[in-house]
Amino acid sequence: MTKLMMFYNNITPLSRETHKKWKFKATTDYAFAKDVHLTPLAGSEFAIASRNYPIVFASNKDDQNKENFFPVAILSLIESKNFFVDAANRWLENAYIPAFIRRYPFMLAGKADAEELSVCVDTESKMFNEFLGTELFNDDGSVSPFLEDRIRFLNGFKGEMERTQQFVTKLVDSELLVKKTLEVTSANGQNARLQDFWMVDEEKFNKMNGDQLVKFHRKGFLSWIVIHLLSLNNLPPLLNNQMKNQPIAAPKADKTETH
Repeated sequence: MTKLMMFYNNITPLSRETHKKWKFKATTDYAFAKDVHLTPLAGSEFAIASRNYPIVFASNKDDQNKENFFPVAILSLIESKNFFVDAANRWLENAYIPAFIRRYPFMLAGKADAEELSVCVDTESKMFNEFLGTELFNDDGSVSPFLEDRIRFLNGFKGEMERTQQFVTKLVDSELLVKKTLEVTSANGQNARLQDFWMVDEEKFNKMNGDQLVKFHRKGFLSWIVIHLLSLNNLPPLLNNQMKNQPIAAPKADKTETH
């Protein structure tokens, strides 16, 4: 099971009263993400994210024990380690930063049946204070231009994730997702085994008829499948990179194995 909240510790609705003096201080410190080895990804990000990350599908189960799937970018083959955050807690230069990471410490949240979601923040984030930075609210209590921009970003991200869920539903309905164990070999012969992830069954995909492919194409999903499959070529470079930075640790049996 993959925990979707990850680095959020204390999610609280943003309040004009409680947080009226709060300021946001932007930072290049990604220490909050240094212990995550994957991150959710929107389908619209596949093209740019595939330059750096392998893209696969993870799953979790809801309250009815139903399995739900979602695409993720793999940041490391070692659980609880992100090799795209360096020793100074900076994201590696020229590597794409997924929107799920960039939205922190903000998010939209609410009850499943709610018509509107609330803007929430992680109150434990060090990006907030009452002295330095950009105001969240104007003196009259109205939303500041900065927060307006953040809300637009959050709503855009929400929309893209909803479209991505339509894509995943289409994959599931077409029985294209399959659970596989991926074997990875580094440049010097070090091996890693990636388990408990899902991917598009390439054999089934290649056997799809024209009508099926057209339905995927009309929704813009066909290219996402191709990019996902091509992105798996990033697995060996990812293994090479982490071997340069840290010896391979003994992994948990249900996630990755290296030998």
